Amino acid sequence: MGFKKIMGMPEFISSKIYIADIGAAGGLQERWDIFGENLIAIGFEPDKREFHKLPKSEKFRWFNTALHANSAEHDLFITRWQTNTSLLKPNQKIIEGLFYPRKDDFDVIKTIKVHVSG
Repeated sequence: MGFKKIMGMPEFISSKIYIADIGAAGGLQERWDIFGENLIAIGFEPDKREFHKLPKSEKFRWFNTALHANSAEHDLFITRWQTNTSLLKPNQKIIEGLFYPRKDDFDVIKTIKVHVSG
C-alpha cells in the first residue's frame, strides 16, 4: 500500500502531523505537502540569511538558533550553499569521495560564533 493511500485513510485525514525541521534553510520540502492543513512544523535555522526567508504561517514556528547538546558558544560554518551550513566543519576528504557535481557548495565562506542552548 502506498504512502498517499495510507495518508488518505480516515484515521489519518483528521490527525495532526507534527514535524521538526533541524536546519530549516529553504523551508520544508515539498514532500510534506501531502499532509496539507494537518501539518504543523517547528524549525531551527541558525543562518540569518536563510532564517528571514522562511515562510510565515500559523502552522510553522521558526527559531533562529542552532541545536547542540551543550549550551555554549559554537562556530557556525556558513557554506556557499545554504543547506550545507552547519556546526560541523565540512569534511573535505569525505566530500571529495561523493558523487556530487558541485563540491564547492561545501566551501566555507564565513565562520561566525553562535550561542546555542542545550
